[in-house]
Amino acid sequence: MDGNIAIVMESLEKNGFKVEFFENREDMKNRILSEIDLSETVGFGGSVSATKDTGIYSKLKERGNRIFYHSTVKTPEEKDAMFRGAVLSDVYITSVNAITLSGELVNIDATGNRLAAMLSPTHDRVYVIAGKNKIVKNYEAALLRIKNIVAPKNSERLGFNNPCAKIGKCMDCKSDKRICNATLVQNRQMFFGNTIIYLVNESMGY
Repeated sequence: MDGNIAIVMESLEKNGFKVEFFENREDMKNRILSEIDLSETVGFGGSVSATKDTGIYSKLKERGNRIFYHSTVKTPEEKDAMFRGAVLSDVYITSVNAITLSGELVNIDATGNRLAAMLSPTHDRVYVIAGKNKIVKNYEAALLRIKNIVAPKNSERLGFNNPCAKIGKCMDCKSDKRICNATLVQNRQMFFGNTIIYLVNESMGY
């Protein structure tokens, strides 16, 4: 196990989070699939790690779970319905932009749908999956990672003509398509204790 992963796991546990280590994404995927019942509704955040990099989304769709994922629809009305469904789903699956060595989860969002869903007490379980590439030293390093790695790559992936997508780093833009609009730091497990963090000994997502 990577030394930083061991430190992060200990810190997350001290902060009250449920955390588990997986050597690879396939083992992690199989665990999540085994824990989600066919009767449960599942919401997804707009995460490359939680969808494309793991295949969890496609497997759940194949077996017939009712899924709420806004990237699968196009109209504003359809997206609104997906956002609402995801917040109220039995299970929510997402990733994280950065995890500090002190066990804090740091995320920045464009619309806030992921942040709202991660904090919602309506879920039975929130799975936060993260590769070792998401681990950073502290909050300041988390912001640097998000603004200069995550945001530029996501802007490019989404086809947004933001300055960061062109030059590869944050310019603190005022673009209509700016994706750094809200920052969430989860310092500890919430009272209802539904957040489960699965750390994978691989690089996943941005």
